[in-house]
Amino acid sequence: MNVLKTNVLSQLWNDETGLVLSSEMVLVGTIGVIGATVGLKAIAESVNRELTDVAMAVRSLDQSYSLEGTTGCGASTAGSSFRQQDVSKSLDELCAVVDKEKKAAEKREAQMLKDLQDRKAAEKKHDDDKRHEQKKPEMKKPEPKPEGDKKPEPKKPVEKKGSEKKDAEKKGDPKKKQAKGEVIL
Repeated sequence: MNVLKTNVLSQLWNDETGLVLSSEMVLVGTIGVIGATVGLKAIAESVNRELTDVAMAVRSLDQSYSLEGTTGCGASTAGSSFRQQDVSKSLDELCAVVDKEKKAAEKREAQMLKDLQDRKAAEKKHDDDKRHEQKKPEMKKPEPKPEGDKKPEPKKPVEKKGSEKKDAEKKGDPKKKQAKGEVIL
């Protein structure tokens, strides 16, 4: 049973049918996001244009009216009227409002882009500072320089005590043995 599971798992592992590379998925995803962003912006702009057209059409309607009062059988009613301002003048006012909103939207968009650039610059500076701190070598303490022509004093040989002295004499001085050509073991 174990062999069968191992065979199935190895076949699945080695099967490359329908394989999608991660780089391909990243590329397709990026293109999809960019396309969706452009498409949504186009939709937003066209909706804004259509709503502006609707506003212009409603503003172009002449809503002026006039009702005359009536009199009869001992009763009377007052008349009523409304005169809308000239259509061309109200359309000019509406266009001014639309232009003002467009400029405000452009200003907001420019401010958002500036904020994004500032944020990216701050993040880059922060990352550079971190890298600089990591690369900074530790400062080594300078070694003291010898003063003038003074040479360091040689170390004095330590005198050996009783039994150590006798052992050393039996073995002989290694330098003397080398001078005589004897082999030192």
